[in-house]
Amino acid sequence: MATSIEDLSQRVSAAFADRTKLKDADTVAAVRETLALLDAGELRVAEKGPEGWRVNAWVKEAILLFFAVSEMRVMEVGPFEFYDKVPLKKGLEAAGVRVVPPGTVRYGAFVEKGAVVMPGYVNIGARVGAGNVVLTASTQIIDVTGPEERVYKGRVPARSVVIPGMREKEFPAGKYMVPCALIIGQRKASTDQKTSLNAALREFAVPV
Repeated sequence: MATSIEDLSQRVSAAFADRTKLKDADTVAAVRETLALLDAGELRVAEKGPEGWRVNAWVKEAILLFFAVSEMRVMEVGPFEFYDKVPLKKGLEAAGVRVVPPGTVRYGAFVEKGAVVMPGYVNIGARVGAGNVVLTASTQIIDVTGPEERVYKGRVPARSVVIPGMREKEFPAGKYMVPCALIIGQRKASTDQKTSLNAALREFAVPV
């Protein structure tokens, strides 16, 4: 069993370069340990440092190798049935995370305490902060990509890249900041074809 981050990264990268190493039990254990650390929030696929965002390529490699060492199996949750290699995340109540049916959080994703996952999908390797964009029927969704803002309500245009924002609103008692959602870009077909998280981070220049 690997005991250090350096040992984990070396084993994972070696296996990514040579898949025959996945026949070794210690190598498989290193892949699974990396995913466990990612699931617990102790590792990140990408992290921000003094010089900007840095992608931990070996963690991305571990995610891909996890699919290679995992088997397809039937997973039943109440009336729902799944057939996949990656199990669902457990311990949500203890973690202080609310997931509203049919929201789905995959194992290997980290969700901060206080986050609310509405019907949607959090994929393996993702990290979700407690300040998720919150959308209700009255939330203003503001497209700020053009010379003038364009405001939507009740829907987010397809392929939008959305982050949380605040805007000033006047009430009888004074002016206060209220939550809104900001559309900062549009996903392109070329983005959908990318397999590199690093490329996606660079394109939109925001944490995901």
